[in-house]
Amino acid sequence: LEMFTSLSDEATRTWQARFKQSDPPWMTAVLVGIQIRLWWFAWWTPEVARFFTEHLTLDATRVYEDAEVWRIFSMGFIHLAFFHAMMNLVWLAYTGWNLERALGRLNLLLLYVTSVAAGSLLSIYGDPISPSLGASGGVYGLVGASVVFGLVRPNLLPEAGRRLFGWALVPYLVLMASSGMNSDDIDNWSHLGGLIAGSALVLFL
Repeated sequence: LEMFTSLSDEATRTWQARFKQSDPPWMTAVLVGIQIRLWWFAWWTPEVARFFTEHLTLDATRVYEDAEVWRIFSMGFIHLAFFHAMMNLVWLAYTGWNLERALGRLNLLLLYVTSVAAGSLLSIYGDPISPSLGASGGVYGLVGASVVFGLVRPNLLPEAGRRLFGWALVPYLVLMASSGMNSDDIDNWSHLGGLIAGSALVLFL
């Protein structure tokens, strides 16, 4: 037991040192950079926006009848409106950077893609008529993962890092959810699916 405790403490110290002195958040930068460029292309060229709408957004009919399963993932990278893009990408940058420091690049990518897919699938189930696009399902997954990580692993986090995880993000999560519930053009099913997936997956990561 003493040996186990010693090894556990050493592992905690190693993790905290890596968290404090982490490399630049390359995966977060890639995810944000891709989506900014796709939004810019769509804004600059109407033909590109039309192509995105027709081929990359979530459409339950196309997924079911034409087997266009890539839409489940591609919808999480497409934005057409400036405010929609900026809100999602600010939260993606913030939570992504912190989770990348805590869990590593590949785990961050896995969290995001899984949350987008889960949000898409629940959206198809809950609202199969309305098309959907945007990173918000993935963002909700990252916010949920940040909350859960801070609640189940508070001993790992240095004092300065605790304001980035756990209870510190719950008010923002409540605000985001209430804003979505009060708007008719928000895909709340996608938000819920992403939140559940990210919160559950981070327990294993």
